[in-house]
Amino acid sequence: MIDETIKDILSRRENTHPEDSYRIEKLWEEEIEALSFNVEETIDFIKSRCTANEFIWLSEVFEEVAEKTQSIEFVNCLYDVAKKYPSETKEYIQDRNKSMQDGNLYEFLNNSIKNKTYIKITPPMFFYGEN
Repeated sequence: MIDETIKDILSRRENTHPEDSYRIEKLWEEEIEALSFNVEETIDFIKSRCTANEFIWLSEVFEEVAEKTQSIEFVNCLYDVAKKYPSETKEYIQDRNKSMQDGNLYEFLNNSIKNKTYIKITPPMFFYGEN
């Protein structure tokens, strides 16, 4: 089940030093593979059993998962869950993505869905950190 896999990866990710870029990249690859393997199961997990903290950690790879899966349902799910955790997603955007000064994730996701630009979004839909 995806829950155990994701929780294991996220546990390791949270305990990884922020400057250990090699290990972070490897964990991101694991996250992308796990989230892309079965999109329906991923969507169910994110909508039903994913905590706000897990959602924020997973958001590091959402753009890559959207690109890999080509799933509008996945992007719609992210939009819905971002509404479920408004303060957490706003804080994340303000902390992680200085280019989105207003922190309006909903408008950004809505425009992405409407314009079908969920594949290779610039600026990234969910940002890894400051460049």
